[in-house]
Amino acid sequence: MGHSLIKWLAGAAIAISQAVSAAPITDTVIVGTQEWAQVDLFTNVSWSTLNSQCPGGVCSLSSTVNGYDLNGWTWASIQEVQSMFNVFTGQSTPAPSRYFEDNSTWAPLMFSLFNPTDISSSGVLNLRGYSSTLWGGNIAYTPLVWDRPSTDQTDTANRNAYTGLDFIGAWFVRPAAQVPAPATLALFGLGLASLGVIGRKRGAKV
Repeated sequence: MGHSLIKWLAGAAIAISQAVSAAPITDTVIVGTQEWAQVDLFTNVSWSTLNSQCPGGVCSLSSTVNGYDLNGWTWASIQEVQSMFNVFTGQSTPAPSRYFEDNSTWAPLMFSLFNPTDISSSGVLNLRGYSSTLWGGNIAYTPLVWDRPSTDQTDTANRNAYTGLDFIGAWFVRPAAQVPAPATLALFGLGLASLGVIGRKRGAKV
């Protein structure tokens, strides 16, 4: 058996072992026909590390980040995240774009579903994650949502950020399974039906 084949088999064995030991992602949010992993599951991970596991957004059987199994998931592009944001804001803006609104209803709604990745000392909720889309050099698109106090303004935007900021998470998406949401979210889901948005935390006890 050739040396290169032995190295390949060893690498494959390690990859399979990592995939088997990785945890499935159960903390998710459903928006329309797509299921999004909670962004804060992937904080403290650089864009380069994410790209090594899901190059160009494609996650394989052995892809793991922060101990989570990414098989079946796609590291979302800036366009995919923008489309999801548009569902909440009611806009139809292309990526990357910004939308500002004072005292909006959509930002609190998003934070009732998505966990923040950072909360500032002034109480600003921040939800920001790397997309798979790189904008030149070492800068990556990090679509974000801010929910600011009513004395300020609420803002969502697709912005650029250096790849080393540790509170940034990552946007991972997959087609939503055609299963009913938990009973505890049924009434809430009816209220969100017009937006096509349902939150789901499958790992929580009902």
